[in-house]
Amino acid sequence: MSATDDYALRTGAPGVERMNLLAGAFDPATREVLRKAGLAPGMRAVDVGCGPGAVTALLAELVGPAGAVTGVDGSAAQLELARARVPPNVELVEADVRDTGFPRGAFDLVFCRFVLMHLSDPGAAMEELVALARPGGMVVCVEPVFTIHIAEPPLPALARMAELMMALGALRGQDWRFGLRLPELLADAGVADPVITLTAPASLTAPFKRVNALNLVEASPALVDAGLATEAELEGTIAALEAAAADKRQLISLAGTLHAYGPTRGR
Repeated sequence: MSATDDYALRTGAPGVERMNLLAGAFDPATREVLRKAGLAPGMRAVDVGCGPGAVTALLAELVGPAGAVTGVDGSAAQLELARARVPPNVELVEADVRDTGFPRGAFDLVFCRFVLMHLSDPGAAMEELVALARPGGMVVCVEPVFTIHIAEPPLPALARMAELMMALGALRGQDWRFGLRLPELLADAGVADPVITLTAPASLTAPFKRVNALNLVEASPALVDAGLATEAELEGTIAALEAAAADKRQLISLAGTLHAYGPTRGR
């Protein structure tokens, strides 16, 4: 089973635009969290569910040539994109995020972003993340809360997008509000007193405003198949979101997102 289970969004080249826009929106907050978590030159880090490699490349930058970074993903198409993005000294491995096969306690920092939300058994993946960190090593997880969006003026299409994505996830045993579960899940898996930060990138003009429309573009076949929306409704909602993204007077955010991190308890 791949890291993405029954993934409704596109992976590989078809999904690269959305993934790049997400990286542009969230990488500044992720960089700051990694700094606060103590990631430093010379450390060993792993990006679990690395996708096309945006954070993998960031980790490689932060640990420098004296450090070591591994990216792991269940999708060969995602890893092919990552290969073109990361430095040649980064190791990329195709494996299930719930059973990577890596040695226990092999990394100073274990990272995971926008992966657990798609899994029907995220607890198994969290146990793997914690097991990969050395005693006292850091585990950093990033997941969204799709009930948190900002729009001014109010934008009904944005609320409808979030409603549809959460409903589709629920049908597939997935939780698009998974950020709310991170603190307890980390603590139960052995991360001492996780630190929580919340970010919701918002802008009048940033290209990442288009992510909300692209979510529906990519999920449309699954939404129609599930009977959650008609093609006509989706076309209208996507058009409204694209217009909002292009409107320089429309403030719009991506979903609120939790960064949660902390050290593993000594084993």
